[in-house]
Amino acid sequence: GKDAIKGAGIAEIIRKYHVLALSGKTPETTVAIRDFFLLLEEARIQAWSPEIPLKRKVSPEILKTAWQELRY
Repeated sequence: GKDAIKGAGIAEIIRKYHVLALSGKTPETTVAIRDFFLLLEEARIQAWSPEIPLKRKVSPEILKTAWQELRY
């Protein structure tokens, strides 16, 4: 229950990322996808383990903007 509530803001982006990761995109997009993955991992840490310090703050809005920049 509580975990679902913590991750509610990023659940849709996580789902979209999984679809993208399974699609087998070409190598030239790998760097952008990897960078997005790292941003997504920081968002997960921030949502479920906020006591762990991060180098940058990640919000659902930042994730949505980064997703749109991937153009997938």
